[in-house]
Amino acid sequence: MDIVVNLKDCEETPEDMLQDELLHGQIINLPYKIGAVITGGGAGAITDLIKLGGMSSVLEELNVPYGVKANESFMNHVHLPSHCSEGAAILLAAAQSARLMRMGIKNPMAVACTASLYVEGQREGRVNQAWVCIVTDQAAYTTNIKFPDSFTRIQQEKALEENLRHWIAFHTTLPMFFEGAMVDFAWNYVPLQVSTSLPKEQMPMVFCGSFNPWHDGHSSALKLAHDRYPARSNIIIELSSINADKGLIGPDEIERRIRTIPLVCFEDDTGYPINTRIKVGTAATFIGKLNVYLNPLFIVGSDTMFRIGDKKYYRDYEAAMKKLAHGAEFLVMLRGHTEIEVKNNMPDYLYDKCVFAEHEFAHVSSSQIRNGN
Repeated sequence: MDIVVNLKDCEETPEDMLQDELLHGQIINLPYKIGAVITGGGAGAITDLIKLGGMSSVLEELNVPYGVKANESFMNHVHLPSHCSEGAAILLAAAQSARLMRMGIKNPMAVACTASLYVEGQREGRVNQAWVCIVTDQAAYTTNIKFPDSFTRIQQEKALEENLRHWIAFHTTLPMFFEGAMVDFAWNYVPLQVSTSLPKEQMPMVFCGSFNPWHDGHSSALKLAHDRYPARSNIIIELSSINADKGLIGPDEIERRIRTIPLVCFEDDTGYPINTRIKVGTAATFIGKLNVYLNPLFIVGSDTMFRIGDKKYYRDYEAAMKKLAHGAEFLVMLRGHTEIEVKNNMPDYLYDKCVFAEHEFAHVSSSQIRNGN
């Protein structure tokens, strides 16, 4: 998975702090003992994780082979053309995993990160990036994060540390395959402030929800959205793993819910088949989701839209509402709250970005199904 990171606000908002708290709780409750090996510019990022309360219960050791010789020694004296590469991350993770097994650690998790971050006077054309590899007894995967030239060293380390938390917390369900559909994670690293726009067909139409379970109402809402916006052929079903009100759900529950979601297929306006993609969302609020999707059309229920306008979720309410109005549109399915109630709970400029609709299964709810009604 290749990720390009752009600038985002560095000031911690209440929604950032809520998300950090949920991720922290997920990490310290992992059923693993972590051994981490960090080389290059990533050393500063990983040490921030040690400061989290309770990490001693999950972190077994941290190795920092900073120099070239120490790095190659850790990888059993393998010489690589580049020490910031996928191959280097894999070899580091394999060596770390072997160390944990020699110690007799049960349920080991090896985390390797090698980074090439900004240095003053760096050569022209140098790519500032990091490679991460995570290995457990169940799976192994690598991921890459690239930083723009405009990032300072501090911004790069902050972005890397934030993403490391996500990768460690949610490693067990990335990637997943269900009946031919790949499920990936909607990581929190694209821009909060966007200066570019996408062609209409590339703008994502994102159906967000907990889907516990998926039902006819969800299918009907998604079909209505596609019929109304046929040009938006980038269709995403986002299962939210973190919710500002409901907290965080674990990997087993994520897998169970995904198995209830059908592989939905539409046709675009030329008759070409469009498959929806399933993503596991890692942002607790819709402000956070703007860090993931560029120019999204969010499909939500009116009960969710009412909560989006609630002041209790924001420290700077006006700034948050303006970001949402500037960065997204909303197709609101009427259920739970009327259009007037939603309108009265948010500024007019955000209400103007909403289109309200009804569908035949609006009366069906997941909670009714769970309760056997």
